[in-house]
Amino acid sequence: MQTHDFFTRIVALNCMGPNMETGSGERNAEPPKKVYICGICDSAHDSHYKAENCCPTEIYTEYECQVCRVSYGALKDAEACCTGKSVIQPKQCPVCMGGADSYQDAADCCLHTHPTMTALGRERVANDVERGTSWPDAIRAHAFH
Repeated sequence: MQTHDFFTRIVALNCMGPNMETGSGERNAEPPKKVYICGICDSAHDSHYKAENCCPTEIYTEYECQVCRVSYGALKDAEACCTGKSVIQPKQCPVCMGGADSYQDAADCCLHTHPTMTALGRERVANDVERGTSWPDAIRAHAFH
């Protein structure tokens, strides 16, 4: 029979191991990167030429935060984006290490089999992780919700 201790242990081990993607909120890591956005499909490109050849239309530039990969129109907004966040948790399942499109998808991936966690608990875990809480701490806090 599974217990919540299994999930607590596996998530803690996965978060310490080399398989977990890491991100840092330290502003000294890398400055925001200028990207060129295709005006039709909104895909980001490293060069003006690549964006221009993507779809024949107008191209505009934005600044991408190197921590969370959100794009901003102004450099100051990109610089202020993740200031103060100590560690950005990856959008990946903490149990099977599978990638996800959102923290909610990552929490729902394997934690739906958690014996004491409900859908509300998984939602709270996803919200906490998105705000900067580590996966093990968020799961520990909501294991019985």
